[in-house]
Amino acid sequence: MAVNWLAVIAAALSSFVLGGIWYSALFAKPWMKAAGLTEEQVRSGNPVTIFGGSFVLAFIACATFALFLGSE
Repeated sequence: MAVNWLAVIAAALSSFVLGGIWYSALFAKPWMKAAGLTEEQVRSGNPVTIFGGSFVLAFIACATFALFLGSE
């Protein structure tokens, strides 16, 4: 089974961008309240680890979907 890696990267990037919009611009305050976090705690996190980890996990999810749902 051949995987279209360009499509996987595009899907991971779009997931990453939409997640960023969702959790920052649209629902940052309700998300922080539900997670029990303060703005100081969110700011003190390492952005490279947070965003890098988010992209890697989005890539893994998209690659898994491509493997199981891809068609030939």
